[in-house]
Amino acid sequence: MNSFVERTLFAALPLSELTDAFGKSEALLIPAVFSGLSHYTVTPGGPVGVLLTGILDWVLAKLMIETRSIVAAWMIHLFVDLVIFAAVLT
Repeated sequence: MNSFVERTLFAALPLSELTDAFGKSEALLIPAVFSGLSHYTVTPGGPVGVLLTGILDWVLAKLMIETRSIVAAWMIHLFVDLVIFAAVLT
């Protein structure tokens, strides 16, 4: 559920507006920065978590724009979340 909500609320909806307002390059950067910063206190956290999350979010946002679909980005995000949850639980 986490991956779907994050892809929908924090990527798909903002990207639809940001792409029209700023263009594709800036539209990709804005959600990536906010997503990275929002993960500072979670797993993975700290500066490394911010950087990794920001990069992943940029890649997933680019994938969403290029494919004009949320499905592939959602599935990748779901896989990443499962790996993180499995690592935390072991």
